[in-house]
Amino acid sequence: MKELTALKLLEELVYVRDCAKTKMPPEYVPRTKFTDLTANGLTKAIITWIEIHGGLAERISSSGRYIQGKTVGVGFYGVKHLPGKFIPGNTRNGTSDISAVVNGKSLKIEVKIGKDRMSNAQKKYFEDATKSGAICIVARNFEQFINDYSKAINE
Repeated sequence: MKELTALKLLEELVYVRDCAKTKMPPEYVPRTKFTDLTANGLTKAIITWIEIHGGLAERISSSGRYIQGKTVGVGFYGVKHLPGKFIPGNTRNGTSDISAVVNGKSLKIEVKIGKDRMSNAQKKYFEDATKSGAICIVARNFEQFINDYSKAINE
């Protein structure tokens, strides 16, 4: 039998879970696809893996938001938007992409794809989180995350 990759294993686990949740015949239950080629894809896979194994995980949105300026009428048909403004987020600088709790352990997970590197603020956040007793993982792909996660949770 062919060995499953970590992503294929996750897809199978989600499929089995979804089949158990429905009364539909298994051949009609859609299969969820996962990827670790993008930050969003890897983040989704990690959160699903943690939740399917009984943990609690959430994505942390640390960016602020842009508020569009007022819209004013100009002339008979025209509309003009006045300049808007950017409002910073409420999270701490450098906060991790995923915050999770597994078996009573706090996990902070930073997702980095390709040449992306941790900023100084993210390094400081990981340092402070580790001092506070959290387990910190930098996830570059799903296989590596599973290895680091398994070691951290089984310690």
